[in-house]
Amino acid sequence: MLAIRRMLGNWRLLISVVAGTLVAGAILASTVVYADAIRDLGLDHALEESVHDLDLRLTQTNIAIRAQLFAESQQRIDAAVREALRGTGGAIVRQGTSATFYSSPPGGRPDLDDSARPRANFRFRTNLLDHTRLSDGRLPQPDPTADGTIEVMLGAATARTHGLALGDRLDLHPFWDEKIEPLRVKIVGLLEPNDLSDRYWNGEAALLDSATPRWPTYLLFVSEQAFFGEPARAIPSTTARYRVVYQVERERLDSRLASGVAAGVAGLEARLAATEHPLRVETKLDQVLETFDEKLFFVRIPLFVLLLQIGGVVAYYLLVVSTMLIERQAEEIATLRSRGATTPQLLAQYGIEAVILAALAVGAGPPLAAAVIATLGPTPAFADLSGGAPLEVHLSGLAFALAGAG
Repeated sequence: MLAIRRMLGNWRLLISVVAGTLVAGAILASTVVYADAIRDLGLDHALEESVHDLDLRLTQTNIAIRAQLFAESQQRIDAAVREALRGTGGAIVRQGTSATFYSSPPGGRPDLDDSARPRANFRFRTNLLDHTRLSDGRLPQPDPTADGTIEVMLGAATARTHGLALGDRLDLHPFWDEKIEPLRVKIVGLLEPNDLSDRYWNGEAALLDSATPRWPTYLLFVSEQAFFGEPARAIPSTTARYRVVYQVERERLDSRLASGVAAGVAGLEARLAATEHPLRVETKLDQVLETFDEKLFFVRIPLFVLLLQIGGVVAYYLLVVSTMLIERQAEEIATLRSRGATTPQLLAQYGIEAVILAALAVGAGPPLAAAVIATLGPTPAFADLSGGAPLEVHLSGLAFALAGAG
């Protein structure tokens, strides 16, 4: 209480001291806040790659169609990807495509000498009905009909191109064994995409209607339950190709996470190779982040030099202010000493005052620095990168530490 009374009694002098501590704390904190803002701007510029190129695409081929094995594998992969992306992951789109079948009319046989014979694949894709609409027909039943027929949906463009219609039936012969009895399918629905430019389609228009140039390809869409049902039961040797896309939310990715995410993504394929075989990871995310980190190294050097210069100016200012305060309060110190105050008591009193001033600098300095730096966004130097909006700023622990040092 004595220290607070003294501060209130010397309020005219302390106003300038408080202002000085706030400025000192804000200036030192601003170097870190500014560096973080520049790094985030640079990362945003580096991430201007196509959004599909930055997503993680994991592919497994020639895998037996077993629902339980697929579920267990996806759990392991999901956990590894979550750890690698460090909270920057978004939606997950899973797709399964069966091995190729040769298509023929009911009761017929494919001409194995004809290289242009029609092919067909069963396919499931998560949330398909949220991104397509039924232009005709209905949704297929997950279970086969009484005669073993599997109900499927077909892309409307594929149906128009190859003369297929609702109610048409096809026999599907496994390419790997001519002696196996064919699967029977019936087209009960025709699908049209809502918007092929939607991120859901990964920039690939042929995910719904295949466009193979040399032979017709029918992508027969079924639910995930049906995909793991009749085809695998009737022909246990049927295999599948799984493709899972882990979308990356660029808004969640900042410069403080960049190096960790780059390392996690780069080592993801090797980490999963022990349990998931074969598996391939495709993305440009790690390359983009590693290149950004290399360029950032050369940006840190001038920022470090700037920090040294600013720190020197602030240290000189603090020395001048300290000298001034000692001279202004020398008489008061002498009076207290004459009345019996000991050196430890004087140090404790002025130490409490210093802690209060430092608390003001630590609490208000970094937010003040952040507010000032954010206003630089609309200025000509930053307008092109920030789009005229205020700069995004981040208050790190280092900013508060430097403000406390000041």
